[in-house]
Amino acid sequence: MTTLRTTLAEMVNRTVERLSGEKKIFRDTLIGNIREFIDNFGTMNINDDAALAAAVEKCNRALNGVSVEAIRSDDQFRHSIANSMKTVQGQLAGMMIGAPIRRLRKVGSSIIDNYRNKKMTPAFSECPFF
Repeated sequence: MTTLRTTLAEMVNRTVERLSGEKKIFRDTLIGNIREFIDNFGTMNINDDAALAAAVEKCNRALNGVSVEAIRSDDQFRHSIANSMKTVQGQLAGMMIGAPIRRLRKVGSSIIDNYRNKKMTPAFSECPFF
């Protein structure tokens, strides 16, 4: 399950990547998806995540009244939006908690493997399957 923080972070990261640096092609949905998230955030935020609400508000201020055509046509404005989104990106990065790392450890040879190699039949009390 994807959390609200992860969803917004992915959208903001994609926006920063597309709007920063060299001019890259982007679809209207790049901005539209963030706007839709902002519009629906009030009903989705069932945990009352205040830190995420602050990040959403920054996105809202950065994109309020902004047209996709204006971003495409004006390079300076494009970089201004990218910088605003970088600020949000940094804020979201500080909120993300890494998933625990699971290490698989190889257990030494099992009783079954020992008996297979020696061509022996295990006693029922030694067999892990019984």
